[in-house]
Amino acid sequence: MEAIRSSEKKEIEISPRPFVFSGYVMALTAKQRALQREMDEIASLTRIDYWNIETYQQADRTSFLLAIRNQMIRGEIIMRYTLLDEYLTDIICNYYFRKPKRGQSYRQLWRTKKFQIFNHQMMDETFLIPKMRIVHAISPIPKDVRVIIERINSVRNDIAHSLFPENRKGHRIQKARLYQGADIFTKAGLEKFLEDYFKAADYLQERAFGALRN
Repeated sequence: MEAIRSSEKKEIEISPRPFVFSGYVMALTAKQRALQREMDEIASLTRIDYWNIETYQQADRTSFLLAIRNQMIRGEIIMRYTLLDEYLTDIICNYYFRKPKRGQSYRQLWRTKKFQIFNHQMMDETFLIPKMRIVHAISPIPKDVRVIIERINSVRNDIAHSLFPENRKGHRIQKARLYQGADIFTKAGLEKFLEDYFKAADYLQERAFGALRN
C-alpha cells in the first residue's frame, strides 16, 4: 500500500491501462521538463535508452536491444505483480478495518498503532498467494481469476529470481520462459500477460474500491 499508506508522501497514481491523448497538446511545465531530463539520464545510466542505439558499437547493438527489451518487460511484470499485491492488501484491510469512503485513502488509519502493526507485521510479511487465499476466504474469488493470479505469481518469481528463467526447471525443454504459449520476453508474450493482468486487476479493483466507473 505504498502509494497510499503514508501521509508524508504524495499519492502516486499509476494508470491501469494505456491511454492516448488527442487534440491540442500543451507544452511541458518547467517541472515536467526537469523530470523528462532526469528520466533520459536514468535511461542512459540503466542502458535502456534504445533510441540512442546508433551510438553503440555496431557489433553490440543486437545484444543491447535484446537486453533492453528483456529489462523493460521484467519491469512491467514486477510493477503489475506489485499492483495485484496492493489490491489484495486493500481488500484485506477493508475487511478488518473501516473501508475508506470513495476518494479517500487510509491516511487516518495509518495514524493508529493497530493499523501500522497489521500492515508492518502481517501484510508486509505475507506473499501474494497467501493474500489471495485470505481474500478468497473472505469471499470466493472466481476460479479463472485465481488461476491468472497464480500464473502471474509464477512468471514474476521466475523473472525476479533468475537472470535466465528459460534455464529453470520446467522451461529448459522449450528453451524459453513461455507465458500462455508465447515467450514472455516478446511483444506477444507481454500482450498475453497484460490481458491476464487486466482481467484480474479489474476484478480486484472492484472488490477493493467499488464498481469501476467508465
